[in-house]
Amino acid sequence: MLFLVMFLGIYMLGFFSGVKKVFPYHQVRSMHLKFQEKITSYDITSLQACTVDEITDLPQQFSVIIGHAYGTQKYVTPDRFLAPKIHSFLLDSHQNIDTLIFTGDVFSIPSSRKWERLFSDFSSVKIFIAPGNHDIERPDSKEIFYKNNSFSKAFPFFVNTQSLDIIIDNSIEKRWVLGKKLVEKINSSSSNTLIARHDTPIKELIPLSNGAGLGEKLLPNVKDFLKNFKSDSNFTWVLGDGGASQNLPRIACYEFNNHRFILNGIGEVSGDTILILNDGKIFKYLLDK
Repeated sequence: MLFLVMFLGIYMLGFFSGVKKVFPYHQVRSMHLKFQEKITSYDITSLQACTVDEITDLPQQFSVIIGHAYGTQKYVTPDRFLAPKIHSFLLDSHQNIDTLIFTGDVFSIPSSRKWERLFSDFSSVKIFIAPGNHDIERPDSKEIFYKNNSFSKAFPFFVNTQSLDIIIDNSIEKRWVLGKKLVEKINSSSSNTLIARHDTPIKELIPLSNGAGLGEKLLPNVKDFLKNFKSDSNFTWVLGDGGASQNLPRIACYEFNNHRFILNGIGEVSGDTILILNDGKIFKYLLDK
């Protein structure tokens, strides 16, 4: 009860401050503007913009990568499952889906019941999770995640689908940075390997990330990042910590040398996009049809 009273008191103070623009409105706004200035200071121009081909008609058999599947925090309730447009897409298409990869933040408020429902409703699909902060950052969520026996959690690990070699990574445990095992797996892999994870591995993409600023001090710039990897193979990074709000792009694609970075996620706004894998290629698919 004491916690509830304190929470309501802080909420009412914040609401009053925002409406009347009295203390601490200007102090908080100043801190926010400084934070925004800081995260936008990263020079994304060092990366070259690229495109992901769009697919409008789904093939007979394909795989899917979905980032930030719970959608926007605005509609979250304790019982909320996946974002409705994601749930509808999977219900309509699951018989044609070979493999389903979630790149983090599957549920805003995870529970054992939700994980069990996911694997029960789509039992015909091979499902893999590259966890996000909502999935395992809180102790209770982490315990629920690791107690579930329906999917692999020995990160990083390989899967193969639609003629693509994919490494599923856990970026949360390493606070965004690359683990030694991940680097070794990437360098031992074949050309054209895809790495599915939640967080950006380079500073330049922080302004496009939902969790902008949370792990920035630990991340290398793209030039230092490339020093970890062999240069005679091509790599694609699919990152699910994007697109959660209207001001972020539905999908972003950037390249640097032999690395391509695709950042996207669901925000329950017009243009929400998922990734379709088919016959060795990656396509974007708009859900607003």
